[in-house]
Order: sequence, then C-alpha cells, then structure tokens
Amino acid sequence: MGRDAYHSAPYAHPTTINDPVKTAIAMNRYLREEQQADIVIALSHSGVFKNEEGEYLLEDVDVANACPELDLIVSGHTHTTLHEALVVNGVPIVQTGAYNHYLGRTVLSYEKGETTLKTYELIPIDDRWPGNKTIQEMIEAQMAQIDREILGNLGFQANSIIAETAFPFLFNEEEMLYNSNLGPFIADALYAYYETLGERVDFTLVVAGLLRDEILPGENGAQCVSDLYRVLPLGRGLVNKNTPGYSIAKIYLTGREIKNLLEIMQIAPKLSTTNKPYFSGIRYHINRLRAPLDQVYQVEIASPEGGWKKIDLSKRDNTLYTLGANAYILEFVGMIKDLSKGLLNVVPKNRDGEPISDIAETLIDLDPKEKGLQEAKEWEALIHFCAGFEDINHNGIPDIPSRYSLHEMIVSEDNQRLTSDTMFLDRATNTLNLRSPIQTDTKSLQNLYRAGNGITAAVSTLLIVVLVLLFLFTRWVIRRIRR
Repeated sequence: MGRDAYHSAPYAHPTTINDPVKTAIAMNRYLREEQQADIVIALSHSGVFKNEEGEYLLEDVDVANACPELDLIVSGHTHTTLHEALVVNGVPIVQTGAYNHYLGRTVLSYEKGETTLKTYELIPIDDRWPGNKTIQEMIEAQMAQIDREILGNLGFQANSIIAETAFPFLFNEEEMLYNSNLGPFIADALYAYYETLGERVDFTLVVAGLLRDEILPGENGAQCVSDLYRVLPLGRGLVNKNTPGYSIAKIYLTGREIKNLLEIMQIAPKLSTTNKPYFSGIRYHINRLRAPLDQVYQVEIASPEGGWKKIDLSKRDNTLYTLGANAYILEFVGMIKDLSKGLLNVVPKNRDGEPISDIAETLIDLDPKEKGLQEAKEWEALIHFCAGFEDINHNGIPDIPSRYSLHEMIVSEDNQRLTSDTMFLDRATNTLNLRSPIQTDTKSLQNLYRAGNGITAAVSTLLIVVLVLLFLFTRWVIRRIRR
C-alpha cells in the first residue's frame, strides 16, 4: 500500500505502513535471493496518476525507478485505465481502471533468465459474459437479505424503480472529471436531502473518489434502487457500524474558513483526481495571478429566497455557515491545517461555534423522535432526490429533468448547444461548464489583494525584496567592472 492510499483512509489509525520503495527493494531481493524466484511481480495499491502535462507520477512510478529488477507492477488505487502498459525504467506497469469495467490480461515471457512483456490488453466486462449460476444465486440471496434488513425499513426493495432518465450521467477520472454531470447531480441531491430532513445547509460537497458508478439510461431509462446505490456504495455507519454507506453530517465554518477550504480544493485535484470536488449552493471567484492557497477573493452562497449573497471572508467576521457532506469527507476538513503545512486553518464547529472533538457529534439523525441515532445516509439522499421529480410523461415514474443533461450543462462559449459528444470531454476547448462553481477565473492586477489571507502579500513582498537585492547586486557588479 502506498502513502497516498494510506492517507486517504481516515480510519487507518492505529495501523502503519512501510515505505513502498524500500519495501519493494527488500522484497525483490528476498524473493530472488532467498526464495530463488525467477519472476517477481508487485501487486500494488499505490497507483499512477497523469498530471496536466501528461506525465505519469505517484508511487508506482517511484517504485519502478528505484527497483528496475521488478518484472511487472500490477497497479491499483488511482482508478487509472491504462490501455497500454506504462513502461518506467524498464518495468511495465498495468492497471485496469475501476468498478470492474475491464479485466486485464498480461502475458510475460521468460527465456534464458530474462522476463519480457509479450502482450497486455483490457477486456471489457459486459453482458456478453455468461453468468455463473452459483454466483448469481449467492447474489440473489444477499439481495433478499438487504431487502429485509435495510431497504424494507425505507419502503423500498433493491429492484424498486425510483426514476427514469433519458440521458446518461457520466463520470470518468481521466476524460470527464471536470465536465461530469454526475458530481453536480449528487451534490444537488445531498443539498435537497438536508432541506427535506429539516437540517438545511448553506452548501454541500462531494468528491470524485467516492463516486463508484455512472447512471446510464439503458433500454428504457429505468433506475432501480440498486442502480442508484451503486453510485455511492462506500462506507458504513459511525455509530451503528452495521448500516451500509457513509453517514451525512453538518458542520459550521466562518467565511474565512470557507475560503481556506476552497483554496485547498483548488489544488487538491492536481495531487490526485479522486480529490476533485463538486459543490451545490456555493460559487466563487478566483484570480490566478495571486499566490496558490490565496486565489479565492469572493464567495457567494445560495439564498433561501433565491439568488446569491456574498459572504464576508475577513478574519474578523465570525458569522457561521453550514457545510453538509458525508462524515468521511468532513474528517479531512479538520486536517486542512496539517495538509497546508500550517498555512491555512479550518476548525469544524457545532451550531454554538464550539470546536467539535468527534465528527460523530455532527451526524444527521434520520428520525430524532426515535430512540438512539438513525444515521442518515448519502445514498438515501440520491434515492429520495430522484423519487421527488415530476412524472413528465405520465407513466407513473418520476423523470430526471433535462437540466442535468450534458447538452444543457456544457455549451459553447457563445452559449450554443454542442454538436459533438467529444466536446463534453475535459480536453475540449471553447466550451463553458454552466455548473462550474468558479464564476470568474482571471489573471488580473485587479483584486490582487482583496480578501487575502496574507500569502499573496508575503510572496509579493518577498519578490520585491529579491528584485531590490538583485538590482543592488547588479549595480555593485557594474561599478566593480568600471573600476
């Protein structure tokens, strides 16, 4: 397991991991020298990640560079779909993406003490594969238990049709991350669910790494409980650990802390695509001439009366605003000070403005009248949201409105409908994402220090000092030459 994977699991403590590079080197030596292994394959949960420049990074690349004696690295964690083997320092790295979309097949050849990669391919896993009777019976037995013990209490069954859609909700960490219509849809579902439960929040947050499947119309557009649950299947209850799915919670932040949160979320996807945030109820403005971690200069939240209202981002303002998200995400909010090396600070609070010591304090109770805590779930939010839409075609099934389709979310720069599906991809140019929370993305001297947290000012001061010293040094050199 890699460090990035370890730090992505807030409940990993008190377990620890060894350095992946040192471990790979030591295990390769042990297997070859003491176990007389001819071929050594590393099964890794460290991953590879392509940055904006098209370069592959992360720990499996580091392992390959440090240990060229490995014959193959079967990679995981980052959900990267490698259609061709990535060869780093002579070591092939393969990864099949995520969610059982592909089965990888790698063939190695071993001749005269040398191992070489012969072939590598990704085989799509779809309905062309025949089912297995024994496995299918096990699945059906498990689904019956889920119906009895979990969904029945909510008035559903796994095969209950909740809604129908005429268009897909697509999500792909490599090609449709920023332009995904699935992320904003989930954020809206969560936003509406808090309102339904009487726990209204100012904005909600979901992240790409927790979205596990797309929503596809199929033959008739019908979406069952099981289809929607697969989008958000991760986690379990904090209090009742036998309940599936991440529980949702609510924390209170000041305007300055919201700015700090947005600053971190601006750079987080550059470290890993799984960190890409999707918001509902909030929008903001950035200036890329400012220093990193200090680019947000204006934030607005949705008003209950309609429209948007600016919030005060100054340090002196103590007005509290509410953020709704699953408990897993909110665990990381309190870690922003550590993640930013002390430059930014966010302290999750309760409604009285007191710092919370345990995220369990902030969980939303599905039914406060019942004894104990009934933890509200993120996947329940999606199901209730879909079930609440209007039945447009009068067939007794709610219809997901077309405003969530990619054709209405992604338009040309002159606000015209796009004519090609490839124009929805992140790499497309001259398009606008109408659901982007970033309202202004500029590089301007205007607003250079507005609502700053001091980082841009410090960098500017340092730059001025360096320029002055450089000027004085140049002047001194010229005088010495003239002498």
